[in-house]
Amino acid sequence: MFDGIERHLISQVNNILIYEDPLFEKVLFKAAPRSKERYLYCLNQKKINHMPNHVIYHANEYASYLYILSNEIWLQTAETEHAEKIYLLNRYLNAIDIFYDRKMPEVFFFEHPVGSVIGRAEIGNYFVLHQGVTVGGNLDWEYPTIGENVVLYSNAMVTGRCVIGKNCQIGAGVILHNETIEDGTTLVMSGNNITINSKRDHKVHYFHSEVRES
Repeated sequence: MFDGIERHLISQVNNILIYEDPLFEKVLFKAAPRSKERYLYCLNQKKINHMPNHVIYHANEYASYLYILSNEIWLQTAETEHAEKIYLLNRYLNAIDIFYDRKMPEVFFFEHPVGSVIGRAEIGNYFVLHQGVTVGGNLDWEYPTIGENVVLYSNAMVTGRCVIGKNCQIGAGVILHNETIEDGTTLVMSGNNITINSKRDHKVHYFHSEVRES
């Protein structure tokens, strides 16, 4: 799954970002073992139709790995230059914007994450993100808190001081700003209104692990 991946990454950074630095290779190889450990833990919780034979040939999973790698480089080195290069590579190749210092949960699922932007937020485990999703702050620098076992479907927006309870589904096109959503809620856009549908536990669709009730 990871055969030769560091060399692939160095080549991609050199050729796509036109960036060469001997220290980058050293930092990359140092961060790789922990990054792979984190990624495999996350991967093994997920139900995936096509398990990647090599991570670079599965766009969704490569996006996940590159985020983890950029974050791990930042955590290990506390510098930004090399972490930023992996973040930029992820943005260019997979069209997802998730900065290296963003804190994702241990278990998350990027399902076709093209065009998604994940800003600062507190996000619980078993988080699922689809295409075109936006998570970010408001003009007062307040950011969302998203509970465990939440799915954001295509073009959903969660911004500001939103509090999304656990086991929620935010449907396609739903816009939430500075709002509180109770546990177990499904929101679906219908015309110009948001309707609250019956509660549904979706974890068995995306994950092997069961969400533990607190």
